Amino acid sequence: RIKIQEDVSSLKEICLPYKTENRPGIGRVLIATRTIKPMELVLTDPGTVTGPNYTSKPVCLECLRPTNGKFLCPGCDYPMCDSSCSSGPIHVRECEIISRCKGAKRPATLQIDQENFERATNAYAILTPLRLLLLEEENNDKWNRSNQLMDHHEDRLQNAEEWSWYEKFIVNYYLNDLQLAGRFTPAQIHRAIGLINVNAVALKFPFHSKTKSPEGKGLYPIFAIGSHYCICNARYTLDP
Repeated sequence: RIKIQEDVSSLKEICLPYKTENRPGIGRVLIATRTIKPMELVLTDPGTVTGPNYTSKPVCLECLRPTNGKFLCPGCDYPMCDSSCSSGPIHVRECEIISRCKGAKRPATLQIDQENFERATNAYAILTPLRLLLLEEENNDKWNRSNQLMDHHEDRLQNAEEWSWYEKFIVNYYLNDLQLAGRFTPAQIHRAIGLINVNAVALKFPFHSKTKSPEGKGLYPIFAIGSHYCICNARYTLDP
C-alpha cells in the first residue's frame, strides 16, 4: 500500500496490485499480489527521459516530430520545428553542449544527410544518453528511479563490434569533441548507454491528422521492471 497526496489538503491510500522482487539472473521484477482483472490499469509510469532513436530520420529534438530541414537550431544546427522548439525546456539543456562540435565538424556517421531528409542516420545517437547523464547530474527522483535498472554491462562487452562503435562515436565523442572529460567518466557514459539500450521502449504516439506523429524512445523505470518476459501478458499505451 502507498500513500498519494494529490494536493495540500488530500491524502489517500491505494493498494497496488504488484510488488517488486529480486530474482537471480534477472534482477528486479514485478510480481502480482492479487488477481488482476482483464483491462484493469496495473500502473502508470511518468517516465524519466525521452529522446530520438539512435538511427533516425530528422526529427525535432524538442517534440520528436519529423522535420523538413527548413529551420535549424541557431545553436547546434540540428533541424527543429521552429524557434519555440529550439528554445524549449528539453532541448535547451543539451544545446550548448552539442553545439561544441556541429555540422561538418562531426564525424561523417554522426551527420544528417542534408540532401535526403528521408534517409535515417546515426546523427541522433548522441542525444538520449546525454539527456540521461544530465539527469544524473541533477541526482533527483527521476535519476534515482532510472539508476535502479540493470545495464547488462558484462553482456554488452561480449559484442565487440557494438561496444567499439559506442566507444568511438559516443564515449570518445563526448569526452573529446564535446569536451565532457572533466564532467563525466567513460563508466558513467557506458552506464547511460546500457540503461537506455536494455530498458527503453519505443515511443509510438497516437497519430494526429493535423500534426506529424512523434517517434523516439523513452525510459520508464517501473514499466521496465515489469517488462522482463518474452510472452506479454499486458499491453501499454502512451499518453502524449
